[in-house]
This record gives sequence, structure tokens and C-alpha cells, in this order.
Amino acid sequence: MNLDFERGDHQKPKGHAFVYFTGIDSDSTYFATYLMVQPINVDVSKYVPPFLMNQIGEFEKDLSAFAFPPSPEQIDDLDNLKNLAGIREDDLIYGGKIPSNDPTAAIIRVNEILECYSNLYQNNKQLSNTSIEQETGTDVNEVIYSLMNDQDKLEELTKLMGKLRYAADDTGDRLSVDTEAQIKLLSQHLPANYEIPKIIKAAKGADSKGHKLAELYLQRSFHLINESFADLSKIEKEIKKLEEVDRPS
Repeated sequence: MNLDFERGDHQKPKGHAFVYFTGIDSDSTYFATYLMVQPINVDVSKYVPPFLMNQIGEFEKDLSAFAFPPSPEQIDDLDNLKNLAGIREDDLIYGGKIPSNDPTAAIIRVNEILECYSNLYQNNKQLSNTSIEQETGTDVNEVIYSLMNDQDKLEELTKLMGKLRYAADDTGDRLSVDTEAQIKLLSQHLPANYEIPKIIKAAKGADSKGHKLAELYLQRSFHLINESFADLSKIEKEIKKLEEVDRPS
């Protein structure tokens, strides 16, 4: 099915759209509904009563993309609808003619358009992610890190360090390698004086001293970014003490 976009681009659907129809009996009678493709995947099983568990598949399908109202409602002014689509930055699609006295046929027509629109959106989403990966030579994280401010980068680093420590302690090589690669990617967007390689080495250590060092290095990075020089001096003294333990006498 080819959708007639009057506003928006069928190659880059926004995921939300007005669809309007004209009546079979009158070109001056208009009907409309609204399409929405959910941007967040929903685990429907958390919200469905036990006696409906065997119908979860249908619920998930209905929630991933839907039209409301299911059968288009008659509208008084098409221009107002078009203006509203512009204000809200919605796609606007002409759905053709529908019978005003046959709601079942209208619902079927809306569902056909909804399925087509949802497929266009999902396909474009996959192509966009692939394009980002190809342009950056890595993954979507490269783009995300480049858009973060330094505070957000350090908070992300803190999460990754916790993940790296867990990987080193409990789960084996694969998660550890992938997490370390993410940290190294993130480090390319941070100043060199944050000494990320030292943080990685300390976090991968099996003893408590290594973990303590990793925490101190992270605190040092936060003090650097916040220009808390008094606190920075204290942290560097603690780091120096721990580092000297490993030095040969």
C-alpha cells in the first residue's frame, strides 16, 4: 500500500500522524483519526491479569501501534486539522474515501493504513541506526557520547565502571571485553588528564585496593570538572598513598 502523505515524508515518518478521509457520498464530508507508533517497547505481561495471559500476543500487537478513534470521526473543518498537524509537527495522510454508514469497513481501512505506516516507521528506524553505525565506524554510542556534556560523560563512566567491576568478578570475559571497549570509546570524548586507562586497570583488579583506587580516580575526575581544587588535593594525596603501596622499595 502506498500512503498519500500531504505533510511529512513517507521515507521518514515521525511515528504520529493524522489520517483524514472523505465520504463516498460527499467530497465535502471529512472524517479523521490519529495514528501513534509507540517509541518504547512495553512488556505487557506486567500489566495483564492472569486470566488474559494467553492473549498477551494480541495485546502487544495492539499497543505497539494504534489508531484512535478506531473508526474515524467526522470533522467540521479540514483546514483546522491541517493547521493542527503543522502546529504539532504530525504527519498528515489522506486515506481516501470511506462509507459514512459502515464503521466496520472504516475500521478495516484504518487498520490497513496503520499497519503500513507502522512498517514504514520501523523500517526507517532500522535504516537510521544502520546509517549511524556506518558513518561513525562504530555504534550509536559514539554519537551519543559526542552529544553529552562532561558531567553526563562522567556519570556514564561511573555506570560503566560498575558494570566492568561486575563483569570482572562474576560473569567472565565477554561482558568485560565489551564494557572495556565502551569505556575506551567514551574516554575519547574526555580530557586526557582524567587518566581513564588507570581507572580501567584499577577497576579490573581483583583486590579491594584496586576498587578503592578506581573510586578515587573517578572522584578525582568529578573534582576536576567541577574545579573543586581543595577536594582534588585531598583525593590526590589518597591516590598517591595507595599507588605507593605497589611500588618496589
